[in-house]
Amino acid sequence: MAIYQWSFIPEEQPPEAQKGDRRFWIVLLGAIAVGLVLSACALTAAFAEPHSIQDDARQHVFWMARFMNPGAFPNDPIADYFQTVAPWAYQGIYRLAATVGINPLFLSKLLPVALGLVAAVYSVLLGWLMMPVPVATALGAVFLQVNLWLRDDLVSGTAVAFAVPLMLAALVHGFRNQRLPLAIALLLLTGTYPQCALVILGTLTLGALPDWWMMKRSQRMTRITVALAWAVVVVGLLPFVLRDNPFGPVMGAAEAQTLGTFAPKAWSSFFTNDSWNFWVCGQRSGIFPQEWCRLMSNHSVLLVPIWAISSLFLLLVIAFRKLFPLGIYLQPASRLMGQLLLSSLILFSLAHQFLFHLHLPNRYTEHSLRIITALAGGIAIAIILDRCIRNLFNPENDSMKSKFGGLLGAGIILSLLLYPMALNAKNYDFPTTNYTAGNSSLHRFLREQSEPILVASLEKEADNIPALAQRSIYVGAKGYILPYHKGFYKVMVSRLGELTAAQYSEDWNKISQFLKETNISHWLINRDSFSETYLDSRQFRQFNLGESIRQDFQQGLQPVLPTVLDRCSVWEDSDLVLIASSCVLQAGSSQ
Repeated sequence: MAIYQWSFIPEEQPPEAQKGDRRFWIVLLGAIAVGLVLSACALTAAFAEPHSIQDDARQHVFWMARFMNPGAFPNDPIADYFQTVAPWAYQGIYRLAATVGINPLFLSKLLPVALGLVAAVYSVLLGWLMMPVPVATALGAVFLQVNLWLRDDLVSGTAVAFAVPLMLAALVHGFRNQRLPLAIALLLLTGTYPQCALVILGTLTLGALPDWWMMKRSQRMTRITVALAWAVVVVGLLPFVLRDNPFGPVMGAAEAQTLGTFAPKAWSSFFTNDSWNFWVCGQRSGIFPQEWCRLMSNHSVLLVPIWAISSLFLLLVIAFRKLFPLGIYLQPASRLMGQLLLSSLILFSLAHQFLFHLHLPNRYTEHSLRIITALAGGIAIAIILDRCIRNLFNPENDSMKSKFGGLLGAGIILSLLLYPMALNAKNYDFPTTNYTAGNSSLHRFLREQSEPILVASLEKEADNIPALAQRSIYVGAKGYILPYHKGFYKVMVSRLGELTAAQYSEDWNKISQFLKETNISHWLINRDSFSETYLDSRQFRQFNLGESIRQDFQQGLQPVLPTVLDRCSVWEDSDLVLIASSCVLQAGSSQ
């Protein structure tokens, strides 16, 4: 009794005969069901609170209110920047939905369901092309869904959510020489996540290289398919190349090394002397998906997905195919995983070489590794389990080999079944959603105010205001002060410094001048922010803002703003106070 039997595949039936088999549809429906279950968990988190927002969507979706209200966020460089850097197809999808009245924030909560189902369908299609064994395909599809929901990329509904689903679609249609679907998938991928479009282009090119000079018709078709892929990607990249970015140029590596924001543990940490963290586990510089490293460092190395480890054994299984009978079902499409890995590593190296002009190196490998480890891991585990079960039930094997096969097989199956429970036992949020509930009272108050509204604050709650209150903020915190374009970074750092200096100033004239020059209408302040312990936050440390204020405290100089918090308050909740700038100006003029 081996896997090919308990997966309803007769040993003598050749792989080619599996196409169109009803067992394929069973696997497909099962993968869709798993995707729907995980999506339901995400939807529960998305709509659990009336004022909730996904972490990445706060920055990358809020400005799309302009699609429904062209006057939203007037003269707002933060909204302007995120609109400028947003990929054209990503914008187009949300703009199209807005024309029929679908709110962008609402759409961002629903898109992950659709994209998850696309990923489920194409993972089954690609897995079946690689190895038409239901168990192997089913395992690969489930592993892929788990990989996607271990991180909050898919659930964000932002541009990165499109990466894996469209990569899978392009791989399937590219291998099948289905040119129109390939062109559509590649064009959408280039217009949503161009880094992964380059990875797929490299994969298809590497796949065609061995036969490039052959003259057979099928291989000529392959060359035409690859040429079409190049044309589509080039056309899709033109809007990025030709657009005029008012926030350029891109930050260079030499200058970036001098900035604290790229230092270890900073908001945009990149450079470090730790080789492992730089080349392997760096969130922006390393090869691995960040969730693997988070599992290893914050929880347990045992929580690294078993399929990520098992995928490494696929080459051994291929090399010793005689020992693994199920390996005969491996198809030429399985080479796509090697080509995908090689393409990703080449682009990863180029991204390091031309930092940050090709954006972040990690973006060229993390999505590919989620695909490779899931599908290759599913195949490897299926083949290994088959060998274990053969040893267990083959009467010709000695008892020791049978026992070892049974124990190994049982261990693999038990590990897979217990994995979700192990994640929860280690307090790892699965499925990962990273939804944040904002202060509904504050956002409702700001929405009710007449325009224009510009809120200044050093508080984390202010980061929710653009998305949930649809109001502009003077400067944001982590996620808003992005350092990749010099113009934008310079403006945001300058604003942060000016706001900090004003909030902790002992001179009313400086505060009044600041408010008049910036046209800030409201100021959100934490009553506890005027203590020395508050100055220890990462925000103050990485921009060197706290030391001078601390020295003023030690010299007995005290900020004057706390004296008007009660008098100028227009909204208050716990330690948070929203004060009106007009009141502050009046208070300053009376001093």
